Amino acid sequence: MDNTNFLLLILFLLICGVLHIFSKDINKKNINKIFINNSKKSTENFIEGHIDTYAIINNTNTILNNTSNIYLSSTEAYDNIERSNYINNFTKMDVKVRGCHNIRECKKVYKQNMIEFTDSEKAILEENVKVANEKIKILKNLYNVPWKFAKTTEKIDNGLPHTHLDTIYLSNLYFNNPSISTLIHEKIHLYQKSRPIQTYNLYKLYGYERINKTHDKMRRSNPDLDEYDYIKNGKVIYSVYKDNATKLTDIKLKNSYNGSYNNNHKNNDINNDINNLNPSHNEHPDEYFAYIITDKIMKGFSENDANLISYLKD
Repeated sequence: MDNTNFLLLILFLLICGVLHIFSKDINKKNINKIFINNSKKSTENFIEGHIDTYAIINNTNTILNNTSNIYLSSTEAYDNIERSNYINNFTKMDVKVRGCHNIRECKKVYKQNMIEFTDSEKAILEENVKVANEKIKILKNLYNVPWKFAKTTEKIDNGLPHTHLDTIYLSNLYFNNPSISTLIHEKIHLYQKSRPIQTYNLYKLYGYERINKTHDKMRRSNPDLDEYDYIKNGKVIYSVYKDNATKLTDIKLKNSYNGSYNNNHKNNDINNDINNLNPSHNEHPDEYFAYIITDKIMKGFSENDANLISYLKD
């Protein structure tokens, strides 16, 4: 190799080295710029901009993965119900109120009325979930439950929101008046199902004792509830259909005592001074606490709510 070629080779290598260093410096500056810009944002703004993938809990640097909404197909939605064994456990009244003659016919009705979300409905849910996530972001464990949705027509369970296994079922009626509190309420049911031991431990703090479920031919099936009954103050609460029931909300409480939720509860007893129980709210502690916790999330927790906060956060 002559001197000219050797010098050209050295020059080429030097140019390559300079370009490599320059390129790394540009990338480093861009990366630093991203972090600097993000560090200037408040925690709230950061979460708002990245809520579908990240969450900062309690103003710390802990970052939690949170996947985007999951939407089941109509086939997946029905298969999920089958796996839950919900329809197989219908009483004769459950079948009658749904306008079926038998369980087999009910299964056909359910399968035919699982439908797909439209793009506009998905967009509504994406926005609603962002708002809901803002409200529950400090409740780490609740926040981390995935948002999974299935859609039905209003022919299924009177169009009422409900859950099966790890999925929230919404009918077309939901989109007439989208509700953040409804989504949070149903997500609490998913949380209850995912943490049965912690959930029962919470109920025990408030005086509930778990017992075997009472079999009653007039009892209403509710997919949001666990497989137990609960006794409190010597009474068992569950819902039964009224004699001439034509819809799922035609119910009354059996073996219950009078009362309703009182915001001024003390000494860990949120059933103090309660009257006029609402059957839909009070048929089971899973419903009772879902309503109470949702109300607390929407309006604010008090200093007496340490047990509820610990249940959802720790």
